[in-house]
Amino acid sequence: MGQRWINHEERNLYPRGMGIIEINIPNGLLLAALVHIFEEYVFPGGFEEKFREMLDRINLKVTNSWLIVTNILFLSGVVLVQVNENVFFGFTIVSVAFINGLLHMGKSIHARRYFPGLVSAAFLYIPLGIISIVSVKLTLLEKVLGIVGGMALHAVPLLVLAIYFNRRFPS
Repeated sequence: MGQRWINHEERNLYPRGMGIIEINIPNGLLLAALVHIFEEYVFPGGFEEKFREMLDRINLKVTNSWLIVTNILFLSGVVLVQVNENVFFGFTIVSVAFINGLLHMGKSIHARRYFPGLVSAAFLYIPLGIISIVSVKLTLLEKVLGIVGGMALHAVPLLVLAIYFNRRFPS
């Protein structure tokens, strides 16, 4: 888990020779995160409303501050990937985006309609996650731990919201 991005070649999102413009994983993640958040909140937007509707069904109330803090925390992790050369840490943060992408796909399939963030999830987060799983130089155990860590990090904001909501508004 202490392995580092040793050189540019190991940070590539696409291996050389694929005929695709090279972009390294940290930069790809930053670009994907910015595009995804833009899609959710600006164009076409609507994420706040759809997410609130979804959580209202399980009796959780989402505030704008909660959404802002959650996105700031995720973007902080993405920015740290830019400067932290630890491959395991970077893979774990990419896994958060990958899990988020799968959840967007799942929600859209379940609802049988577009869920804000779907396009960037399908074309950026999920491919980035798959390419990272296949190409990042970590052991199988490290990859599994990174994905589990990504799932846990993705779940933390909702768990915090649930605990806060239950303490503030007991049944």
